[in-house]
Amino acid sequence: MQQRTHPEAMDTLEAILARRATSDEPWLILPEDALTSGAARRLSFREVFDSASSVASCLLTHGARESRVACIVADNSMEFISLFFGAILAGLVPAPLHLPYFVASWQAYIDRLCVVTAQCDAQFVLVSDEFGAVAGELAHDGRIGLSYGQLKGGGGVGSPAPRPRGPDDLVLLQFSSGSTRAPMGVELSGRAICLNVQGIGDVVGADPAVDVALCWLPLFHDMGLTGTMVYSWYWGLPLVLMRPREFVRQPLAWLWAVSRFKVTGCAAPNFAYSLCSSHAATRGDMLNGLDLSSWRIAFNAAEMVQCETVAAFNERFHAYGFRAEAMYPVYGLAENVVAATLSRPNRQPLFDCVDRSSLTHGYARDMDPAAPGVRRIASVGSPFGGARVRIVDEHGGEVAGRTVGGVEIVGPSTMRGYHRNVEETNRTFTSDGWLKTGDLGYMSDGELYIVGRSKDVVKKAGAKYDAADVQAVVGGVAGVRAGCVAAFSVESAVRGTEELVVLAETREENAELRRHIAVAITRAVLGTFGTGVDILRLLSPGVLLKTSSGKVRTDACRSEFLVSGFAAEGDSLRD
Repeated sequence: MQQRTHPEAMDTLEAILARRATSDEPWLILPEDALTSGAARRLSFREVFDSASSVASCLLTHGARESRVACIVADNSMEFISLFFGAILAGLVPAPLHLPYFVASWQAYIDRLCVVTAQCDAQFVLVSDEFGAVAGELAHDGRIGLSYGQLKGGGGVGSPAPRPRGPDDLVLLQFSSGSTRAPMGVELSGRAICLNVQGIGDVVGADPAVDVALCWLPLFHDMGLTGTMVYSWYWGLPLVLMRPREFVRQPLAWLWAVSRFKVTGCAAPNFAYSLCSSHAATRGDMLNGLDLSSWRIAFNAAEMVQCETVAAFNERFHAYGFRAEAMYPVYGLAENVVAATLSRPNRQPLFDCVDRSSLTHGYARDMDPAAPGVRRIASVGSPFGGARVRIVDEHGGEVAGRTVGGVEIVGPSTMRGYHRNVEETNRTFTSDGWLKTGDLGYMSDGELYIVGRSKDVVKKAGAKYDAADVQAVVGGVAGVRAGCVAAFSVESAVRGTEELVVLAETREENAELRRHIAVAITRAVLGTFGTGVDILRLLSPGVLLKTSSGKVRTDACRSEFLVSGFAAEGDSLRD
């Protein structure tokens, strides 16, 4: 492979695209079936750019107007990339939307998309051929619905020059995952995106000559879109692109793709690493020949990083070449493009051992790792690329190190605001320009430790417990699906306090074994927190409400519980 050079700093997406428009170096790798072979379709930077240019030309013939929004509905594919980059080249603002198979009801999905497209006053709804029906459903109120096939065969003339756009102009609407509220369009500029992906590569030492990226996360999510797709184009790294459903069907397909295509870096939420360890434990026969020695950056982000998950993954896959220092906890959010803090390279993940009870009083007190009542919290690193992080109390005052408070960030990659939502934008930014993330954490030795969400606090009998902490303990019980637990509190007029509710998915169908799981959950919570589970539901797989990135939507689950109680979905237990 030809030696690649370190990219010059760029500040617009148009500049990123133009830089590699004529390169015949391989970029996009689309595996046929990573579980069984290394066969794949390969496309160069030039081929992808030419396809995007064809889309852009057709959009211009359909009257694309500069800075209007183009909503995109497409799975991870060449079609998505062509639609996304084509919208950029046509001067539009792409807004990738969730896919139909992430929702339970087609009509509810269409209704939601109608709200979103109206909210952002989209001019176009662009879809892959697979989802052609979506374009027809949303092509009203002046919106133009077009499929990829229509655009490719629509008679666009020539290759358009990138439409001029300033570095600070709106270039992308990234819809937040909506784990605690309805998704909103995050306004991002080209400069913010470029500085973020440039900074990530600088910190981890991206090497265009040898690195290979991989993505199975949905490209409508920030970790997939900017954190991997745009990142890999910016740095000139080949990109192995899989579909989310491939991972869901068989998590080990992800690891085999790493092995077969010598992947050096990719990102995933904590639950994905846990799921791979579980599948490897039961399907060890599928690991013969697996080689993970090329993998040097395994970003762990989008949800709380669990010590148990990291240890289990290291232990299970060390024999297959995975190195402990490759696990890379990260903290980020769409409102800061994708990443806000990064761990230091070439070290194993750092876990802080703190007194669990001290956290309920707002302070992270050091504790012996072997002592009872200890909680291990992962460092997610330090801010980078000119960003700053501070921890504040409930009045907005900055607090001392190891004091738990609200996490706020400021820097060149923070969003412009929420699209057409001045009220929410004003609520999210402080008067001095800091972005309130909604997360709770503390700083120690210049590194950030995330404790949980400010809204995900379980209050019971005057004490406060972090929902993520409760969920992690329940998730460690044998028989409970990894990453499939919701914990919250509800008011009880009878008891005069709040009750702790736990919803947990399990694949176990045997009634007696389910009873054992329920008992194990109650004992684990009581033994860890000194409080009991008041209401427990064991649910079938897929019942819990989740975001597109796989995080449990605790607020939505709580709301559904208050309406239906999930009573029809599983076993019920009250203390």
